[in-house]
Amino acid sequence: GSCSLSRHRDWTHMLAAASASPLAQPPRVWPRAGRKLQLNASAFTVNDYECMQIDTGDWPSERVHCELKPDDTYDWVVEHFDDTNCKRPNKHTPSVRHTASGCFVFKMYNHSYNDKCHPNRTLTVSAFYGPGCLTPMP
Repeated sequence: GSCSLSRHRDWTHMLAAASASPLAQPPRVWPRAGRKLQLNASAFTVNDYECMQIDTGDWPSERVHCELKPDDTYDWVVEHFDDTNCKRPNKHTPSVRHTASGCFVFKMYNHSYNDKCHPNRTLTVSAFYGPGCLTPMP
């Protein structure tokens, strides 16, 4: 009994001390209006089917979209183009498909990706050097 009463007194004393001191403002964890949330150095968010020029140098432009599968997970579908405006599909690798849940390794280019599909029809691209999604591309 006395042990729990002593703990209760310590707890109420700490609460009283905490409420007496002015609290600093909590850090902002959301982006300001008009700014994108930065998940890591390589991450950025785009709209479904938006034409992108990614500086990996693999293709002049890419267009990504997400396809919902019957098990409620997503496939990440990347279309590759030979121009910077997503008009001329690449004849050798017109598109690739990979998981949008977890780290995917693109061995041919020694890159890995941890891409995410969002219910609001946006997607987050996150590219890394080498396997394992450990070293973000700048």
